[in-house]
Amino acid sequence: MFKLLANMAGLVMVIAGTQILIVNRRFLPKAVRASGWREAGLVLCVVFYAVFSFFVVRDAIGSLF
Repeated sequence: MFKLLANMAGLVMVIAGTQILIVNRRFLPKAVRASGWREAGLVLCVVFYAVFSFFVVRDAIGSLF
């Protein structure tokens, strides 16, 4: 149960991180946007969770076939 919840949370982090990055870059004025190193950190977090989510989804699909 905990493995399932942790993997679902990782997938949610990929979606939420991407959404935060897009919304901040598109809708916030430059005066209140996050600095470049914070955006880079957010991108690194999204990539980190995306890699693990990819492996989980790949293994789940592989076990079905």
